[in-house]
Amino acid sequence: MMTRSDTDRPGGNVPAVCFVLLLLLKWLKDVKWDHDDEVGYRPSRWQRAGRKVVWLVGTARNAVVVVCAALVVVALRSQDINVLTLTQQVKPGLPPFKPPAFIVHHGNSTETAVDIFQGLGAGLAVVPLIGFLESIAIGKAFARQNNYRVDANQELLAIGMGNIASSFVSSYPITGSFSRTAVNSQSGVKTPAGGIVTASVVLLALGVLTPSFHYIPQAALAAVIISAVLTMVDVRVLLKLWRLQKMDLLPLVCTFFGTFVGIEWGILAGVGVSVMILLFPQARPGIMVDNKDVLILQPDRGLHYPGMDFIRTLLYDRALKEKPYRPVVLDCSHIASIDYTTIQGIKEVLEEFHRMHVPLAFAALKPHLQEVLTAADMTGFRCYPTANEAANNIYDGDPESNPYTPLLNAVQH
Repeated sequence: MMTRSDTDRPGGNVPAVCFVLLLLLKWLKDVKWDHDDEVGYRPSRWQRAGRKVVWLVGTARNAVVVVCAALVVVALRSQDINVLTLTQQVKPGLPPFKPPAFIVHHGNSTETAVDIFQGLGAGLAVVPLIGFLESIAIGKAFARQNNYRVDANQELLAIGMGNIASSFVSSYPITGSFSRTAVNSQSGVKTPAGGIVTASVVLLALGVLTPSFHYIPQAALAAVIISAVLTMVDVRVLLKLWRLQKMDLLPLVCTFFGTFVGIEWGILAGVGVSVMILLFPQARPGIMVDNKDVLILQPDRGLHYPGMDFIRTLLYDRALKEKPYRPVVLDCSHIASIDYTTIQGIKEVLEEFHRMHVPLAFAALKPHLQEVLTAADMTGFRCYPTANEAANNIYDGDPESNPYTPLLNAVQH
């Protein structure tokens, strides 16, 4: 961060100058020339050449600004003026191609692969997970901006294969980079062939240009990244979320403030909040209640273990809380799946209703769910095609042997 003393000395305004120059060159790339819309107008050869040069300089603005900043540093160094922070020395040459080392020597000590994995601990799983989540988040952000689709399976495969191949040249772990992706997007890269060009330039630079990297000021690199990322800020999405779906603001805010601690923490915070938002409807499913002589409850989604306690509590409160107890029909027309915990919960509810001599019937169960519940050997389990049919036949049986006769008498009197 620059202070007032930084901006007062020569070269202190270089970041601002580079940033303004980048914006100007971006505007030149997209400028609309006069007379282009006129019918029959054809620019001269020199005009076309000049426009092409302007477009090329605007498209390559990142490289132009970095090279110009490096030339400024060289000129200042020739006058013994050192006012800019430069990049560190880069070791020249290409890394050797060899299998990854599974035994590392540190002086008199030796670490095996097992020791390395133990040292990583939970990071052995967290680092790949965060790398993948970061790559997908970045890919989807730029996919929305540039109107293309991201295949998460292909991204995962590419990251895995890339890390396997790069381990033979002592590479850092490969993930998606927000800053480099933003720079590529602002430079006009449209296809994966941009990666081939980038790799070729990197290899050429490592082999020939590494001594020149020392003259690149960090301020110029910072201006390139900031100008590229700035276009990703869309304040209007906050207004849209507030107007359309306020709940989606919660993961956005958590992710935003989490990134001040670290990008990985921001992503984890956003993913965690999103998972909780997804699980909340499972834990508190919507229930449509029909309050007649027979209580009909209709859940609006599948029954799974997070919501079983909620359903059980609702059944007890509505049917068994006070006398006379009320018979219940559970309309399962919207239920497509259940899990083992839910089956055990239904079994306990049926046993409780049977013990209290209160009828509980199921309606509109899907065939596969009916087979599962029938195979669970539940006491008093009954199922009918529709809720109305279940309500009409809730007291079926011989009154002398029917365990629900006390309830029937209570309702009749």
